[in-house]
Amino acid sequence: MKVRFLILLLALLATACGSPPTEPLTEVVDKKRAPNSTATPEALQTLTPTTNNGRDDNSNTQPHPTPTPEALQTLTPTTNNDRDDNSNTQLRPTPTPEALQTLTPTSGPTFTEYTAQEGDTPLTKLTLDGRPVTEEKEWDELRQRLPLIVSIDNNEKSRPSSGLAQAELVYEIVSEGGITRFLAVYWRNDAEKLMPVRSARVFHLPIALELDGILAHYGLAAPKRQSLAHVNVLEALKILPVRNIDGGQGEDSGPFFRDLRPNYAAEHTAYTSADMLRSTADEQGWQGPPQFDPWLFKDDPVTDFQIPSAPDIHLSFGRSNLPAYNVQWTYDKTTNSYLRSQGGKPARDEASGEQLTAKNIVVQFVNVEYLEQKMQLPSLVGEGKATIFQDGQATEGTWEKRTGRSRTRYFDKNGDEIKFNRGTTWLEIASTEGSTIYY
Repeated sequence: MKVRFLILLLALLATACGSPPTEPLTEVVDKKRAPNSTATPEALQTLTPTTNNGRDDNSNTQPHPTPTPEALQTLTPTTNNDRDDNSNTQLRPTPTPEALQTLTPTSGPTFTEYTAQEGDTPLTKLTLDGRPVTEEKEWDELRQRLPLIVSIDNNEKSRPSSGLAQAELVYEIVSEGGITRFLAVYWRNDAEKLMPVRSARVFHLPIALELDGILAHYGLAAPKRQSLAHVNVLEALKILPVRNIDGGQGEDSGPFFRDLRPNYAAEHTAYTSADMLRSTADEQGWQGPPQFDPWLFKDDPVTDFQIPSAPDIHLSFGRSNLPAYNVQWTYDKTTNSYLRSQGGKPARDEASGEQLTAKNIVVQFVNVEYLEQKMQLPSLVGEGKATIFQDGQATEGTWEKRTGRSRTRYFDKNGDEIKFNRGTTWLEIASTEGSTIYY
């Protein structure tokens, strides 16, 4: 068998299947080490991030070079004639050429100047959240950097988190056992403290790809069993050209530090900042402009609102649902936004103390493969049903993501693409099996 890990990409399209026998999951992260000692929030302003150029062969691979459009077009999975020394099972079948053509990442559209939409001024440029940039100087600076996609813990024992209030996009996805994790995205915005930063999962990669961003995480899932090879992030990164900053490998933790707070386990204490991540990205030569497809946006209604048909949104995540992770969004007519609660309590940002809000809520239903140790592998490439909430109203529709590189897009029941309100969008990724939503 010549091909070693081509099935990594196929897993992104997997449908639900049965669970094999249980074996402990290996997550590559040093939870005992407190990198660079305990640092206070004030230290964020003075600490200089370091790079990990001396990683050994057993750590994460060297930082990936910035993929060019040509590289994305020609990227093909690598082969491995050797079997894993720890594996007693046969390798998975080689995908057909047709499957490779479908799953191999393709280059995204060239980032182009934004064409003004109705109501925009001629100088308006488009950001990830639709809030306009009207100054050419700011726009030129923005185009020199790439979006940051940061893995943020949502374990009940790690709350409250810091930095979500500044995110332009937030993805909430179950990682294992009904416990959700966030991917918070920052392009125009910054956050002085991002905490707690957690490990990466394979299903984070297509999100980073479609935003042409930098995935920041502390550790990663790297199970040893051959049956879980398709969720090994180390191997997936050899095929998918995702720029990533990992603080959980080797002696050098890069731009990550620990806030060793009382009553918090070590795995819930790693933190960083947007500035430190951007400094590390600059050292690696990772600069913009990014290549991604922008969504469509609109302004808030200027006339009297309709009577809200969706004033409260209640959501649970799949068959492994845990009450502490049930989400409620409550519509606030005065700001035309939704206020977030989880586990029956208001969800607040630790840094600001403010309750988290969103202008748009997307509940995206996906197929999920349930794996050992309660791990879950959602399929984010393909199409399915979605419900979009904005302006106090609910729109039943669909989602579509054709390749790992293409942008996920949302449509109403007539097939028209959704126009989002300008502001933060939360994307709730829920299993087609067992999730509940009512409003």
